[in-house]
Amino acid sequence: MADCQTGFFNSGENDAKAYALYIKKYGTEKYTERIFAIINKGYDYPRSFKDINDIDKILGIFEMEKY
Repeated sequence: MADCQTGFFNSGENDAKAYALYIKKYGTEKYTERIFAIINKGYDYPRSFKDINDIDKILGIFEMEKY
């Protein structure tokens, strides 16, 4: 899926691809929890992630690695 270049995933919006990969790995409930945690850490969700536009960095933030 990370290398998928079909339809929606070919749009260049890597934030959306990162969200889909996170949901696939952890599920929608965990994704929703992480969004609230990310907002509480000061990120402007989703704008910050559109600006980052890097799948690995976004996944790292969602998985709470330092970027």
